[in-house]
Amino acid sequence: MYTEDATISFLNRAAVITDGDVDAADAAAPLRPWRVCTVRQVEDLKAVLRILPLWSSSIFLSISIGVQLNFTVLQALAMDRAIGRFHVPAASMVVSSFVAVVVTLYYQEFPPSLKNTASGMVAMIVALGFYLSTALVDAVRRATAWLPDNMNASRLENLYWLLAVLVAINFGYYLACAKLYKYQNFGK
Repeated sequence: MYTEDATISFLNRAAVITDGDVDAADAAAPLRPWRVCTVRQVEDLKAVLRILPLWSSSIFLSISIGVQLNFTVLQALAMDRAIGRFHVPAASMVVSSFVAVVVTLYYQEFPPSLKNTASGMVAMIVALGFYLSTALVDAVRRATAWLPDNMNASRLENLYWLLAVLVAINFGYYLACAKLYKYQNFGK
């Protein structure tokens, strides 16, 4: 399943066997296995490198979801959550605003030998996004007065407008990546 891609064809050299790479008596026994890759290994690396720009465009989406989920809980803690004698837990407010992002593109675009890697990369998007959402909130707190300790005095709308602008810019980046991406569709 060799695919020719001129932009990363230099990686093909990793599968070229040169003098001294294999034992002359037993061609199946490499002398320097760290220098010789199989064609499958090279093609797997190319698949990962091709998907990285699209993958990176999903990180900011995860950041905005992380910020929204964190502030939904904080807002819920500051509001009256009582319904009669029943008190709604603050964390349950997240359920009403949770955005489920199912990323099947990554799974379909990876070769069968890398399906676990695809799942791991989606988990990395979520983890990195939530980590960076904390960094973004910290930067906003240092640079503006939008997020004081008192949630009732906060200017969350400004934070959400900032997120909207950043997500719009990220969407443009995603569109550029999607237009340049050559779909492999290993899932079929």
